[in-house]
Amino acid sequence: MRVRAVVSLKAEFRLDDLLNAAGVARSTFFYHQAKLHSPDPHADLKAAITEVFTLNRGRYGHRRVHRALLNNGWQVAKKTVLKLMRQLRLVCQVRRRRRYVSHRGDIGLVAPNLLNREFAATGPNQKWVTDVTEFRVGEDKLYLSPIMDLFDRQIIAYAMGRSPNLTLTNSPLRDALATLPTGHTPLVHSDQGFQYQHRSWRRLLADAGATQSMSRKGNCYDNAMMENFFGHLKEEAFHHTTFTSLDALETAITDPLVQQPPHLRNAQGPEPGAIPGPGPCRVGSYPVSPTNGDQFRIRRGLRHVRSAGFRRCVTAAASPRHHSPF
Repeated sequence: MRVRAVVSLKAEFRLDDLLNAAGVARSTFFYHQAKLHSPDPHADLKAAITEVFTLNRGRYGHRRVHRALLNNGWQVAKKTVLKLMRQLRLVCQVRRRRRYVSHRGDIGLVAPNLLNREFAATGPNQKWVTDVTEFRVGEDKLYLSPIMDLFDRQIIAYAMGRSPNLTLTNSPLRDALATLPTGHTPLVHSDQGFQYQHRSWRRLLADAGATQSMSRKGNCYDNAMMENFFGHLKEEAFHHTTFTSLDALETAITDPLVQQPPHLRNAQGPEPGAIPGPGPCRVGSYPVSPTNGDQFRIRRGLRHVRSAGFRRCVTAAASPRHHSPF
């Protein structure tokens, strides 16, 4: 752009003054000036891209334009198509897919950030964190809402559903609170999603004597442990697997948990810098044995889980939390 500006002003000012003002070296200017008058090597390709884009009424992005070009006999890289479409300012008119965002504004009460990124806990049931994440299979969506105890980084309850409604978040909270021993009043931390501002969520916490804490608006680092869990879970169990339906995905995520080996149990909780071993879900007393197949690690502070996912906690026969091997 600066070279074009210098070319347009050459007739009115000295070239040296223009180059000094533009900050362009003399050799660089003449090199790009020569290129301005050379034929465009991508002229035919740009015409083909514009034709495909126009024929499809602006509904094709660079991926579909690239596929159409390949079908028409062109040999071109997808990134080249993307670069040329940007140069031509051809933008797909179809609305872009949005990631799931639970924040709907201040529709209820927003609790202060009492957790304050202090993710260490000296005992169970002191600090819980929770959030909602979204899985996509085609145009369908599946939502997961787990609750993690920061003492041993275990998922103590969770629920899955096709909608991120109040039942999705309240159900695991109700299950987790039902297993609390007498006198345990955890700090429950979440983001500012509408589910956590709702009076039903606050009533469940108040009835159990628990304290509510919320991340600051738009600050995912305040709930870093839960975000880290979601990141590793999706990377190692979802992103590299093709699912044909939500039922297949839900079946994979609800596979059994891996039992923690006895020699890795630590009654004092995980030592600083240690990676806790695999452990069962601590809601309920469902016996789970190690299974065959590949296992993946939810790193640092998270448990080992089978690559297929983990089982929904069984709460019907829930035993008191103080019977946990931790």
